[in-house]
Amino acid sequence: MRTRLLPFGLALWVGCLLARPALGQTTYAAPAVSLEEVPAPYRDRCRHLLEKPTYRHVGQGETFLARAASYVWLLDNPDKAVALWKQIGAQVAQVDRRGDHSFGWRDDNGSDLRWDTLVRTGTRRVWYAEGRVKPALLVPGATVRALIVLHHHLEPGQEADGRDRIRHQVEFVLQTDSALLALASRVMGATAPRLAEQFTSQVQMFFGGMAWYLDTDPDRAGGLLQRVNGQ
Repeated sequence: MRTRLLPFGLALWVGCLLARPALGQTTYAAPAVSLEEVPAPYRDRCRHLLEKPTYRHVGQGETFLARAASYVWLLDNPDKAVALWKQIGAQVAQVDRRGDHSFGWRDDNGSDLRWDTLVRTGTRRVWYAEGRVKPALLVPGATVRALIVLHHHLEPGQEADGRDRIRHQVEFVLQTDSALLALASRVMGATAPRLAEQFTSQVQMFFGGMAWYLDTDPDRAGGLLQRVNGQ
């Protein structure tokens, strides 16, 4: 199993590139984020981010089978999802809960990023992330702001065995120093579009892959959840 962290803290909940389960591609069209949905304290920051982004990217939509209830629970508990991935041997970045719907990530380079859940509906999750991030030990740090939107469509009991069909797609908008972004890309040996593709793919894998895994082995899943929830 190979581990690779994305630069400038946008790994957020993910730190691993894993072999995918049988996830199908889909042309699911993600709607734009409406600022009216965003809580008032964050609205100006999100508007500025959307109007003057450094980079934006929409990931490739995916369709997979899993229990919708497990998938939604993972969306609301990324810290628990991290613990589950670790239980099965994945190397993932540590995530700490910093409030009812707030989470944080930091590393040894001096990065410290916090993200808050702004929107929780039956079709999307919207997270706003902000913090100081250093892509690497010898690379200068910079303030990073990001809006991560996970669009999801749940179709309960659509399969012959009663399993749920889930479609999801991640898009994100990044705002940071453009020179830092270029430098981080060179340090990591990949272009910004490639890093963005990896990020959206990893976020979808983080939630969708674990939901799929829990559904394929309910007995083992019960033990994993018991240990994680007992921590």
